Amino acid sequence: KPASISNASKSGGEFEAADWWEEHAETFALARSEWGRLHPGLYDLAANEADYIDPSLRAAVAAAEAAAMAGGPVDEAPLRSLLKPTVVAGVWRLQLFTPRFCAELREELDHAAASGVPIRRPNGMNRFGAILEAVPGGLGMEGAMRHLAHRYGRPLSQM
Repeated sequence: KPASISNASKSGGEFEAADWWEEHAETFALARSEWGRLHPGLYDLAANEADYIDPSLRAAVAAAEAAAMAGGPVDEAPLRSLLKPTVVAGVWRLQLFTPRFCAELREELDHAAASGVPIRRPNGMNRFGAILEAVPGGLGMEGAMRHLAHRYGRPLSQM
């Protein structure tokens, strides 16, 4: 593994040594496949929403979608009630995931790290993160992240 790929790297971000990641993409994919996934449900968020997405958020988004599909007015109050203020004006927090999701994601990341297969970092300042998408060195969770953005991020961003 070249020195530029080590966890101590702090420059170049997701494009750091891109040629190296591309050159070894097939090897990484095969190694990850052989190692296996610890929690396969994490990779299919659409099929596992009840286990992984906060129930209050699921209910509020479902109600908003139903109203929109019926052509009636959409009451944003249930969604807005889930947004909690922080100490910074204009910044809100939201319970998005269940504790189970958080625990399983941590376990999945630890499992991937234990494989010995290099994990691509999201940027040069993040020595312990992981790219969740299916890029060389990533973990292949793009389907789950796409569903998350489409199903939950979009309704929240439209308020």
